[in-house]
Amino acid sequence: RSLEALETHMTDLAATLHASRVRAAEQLREQVAPFLERLAMQGATLDPVVESAPWGPYGANRIRLDFAANAGEPVAALAQAASGGELSRVMLAVWLVTGSDRTTLVFDEVDAGVGGRAASAVGELLAELAHHHQVLVVTHLAQVAAHADHHVHVGKRTEEDRTASVVSVLGEEARVRELARMLAGHDDAPAVDAARDLVARASARKRVGA
Repeated sequence: RSLEALETHMTDLAATLHASRVRAAEQLREQVAPFLERLAMQGATLDPVVESAPWGPYGANRIRLDFAANAGEPVAALAQAASGGELSRVMLAVWLVTGSDRTTLVFDEVDAGVGGRAASAVGELLAELAHHHQVLVVTHLAQVAAHADHHVHVGKRTEEDRTASVVSVLGEEARVRELARMLAGHDDAPAVDAARDLVARASARKRVGA
């Protein structure tokens, strides 16, 4: 083929790819919205933008993710507009929509700024994601930790003027007592009862969603 014919073919392929990306962006916008709602981000919008760009190995587009945390706010680039917790929750919503070929996902601060029912929703969605991936979550909320299959406690110990991190895998009873301390700051009988109820409710929801 002549160079002109190849350029025409390349332009046609780029136009087809551009149209596919625009459709995918619209689908992602629509499908992520209900997950943002469940993650206590009512009014937040994630807007994938497909822009024209100079030719490159992946076509002639530049993809940008714009974000607004609240209804009526102007959108801006996700990295600049979202807090650390919002960024983690947006990432969680996107993973839930798109899936991933990665076997392990790590979330930190995914529960920042939420509590109560919203925190339980974060835990539920993380548990859904864990159906197909290994999910590691750093959390200080019992409502999130209760949905885990395994609970690992990270603390510190000082010996001979040196401090070291200590990581412990908790058994069922130790886990309940740790959840009680996360809930109430102590593990007296009422707090332990509340923690057991939290674990039971989370386990029931996981069985329903399995």
